[in-house]
Amino acid sequence: MKEEEVARINELARIKKERPLTPAETAERKVLYEKYLKGIRRNIRSQLGTYRPEDFGDPPLPPEEGAKKNS
Repeated sequence: MKEEEVARINELARIKKERPLTPAETAERKVLYEKYLKGIRRNIRSQLGTYRPEDFGDPPLPPEEGAKKNS
């Protein structure tokens, strides 16, 4: 996310404290906030993907068995 977009989110937050946001500002805030959250989620998934259970003191997970057949 660009610095200008983060600055705009902060600006809209300040405006919201002073007065109600207009419908256009509310829509803009929603779009920017969703983009911001999407970036956070992507970063967290990326970071967590680099860890293994052993990194947390847990034993390694057993290999997954093939799909179980219903008998």
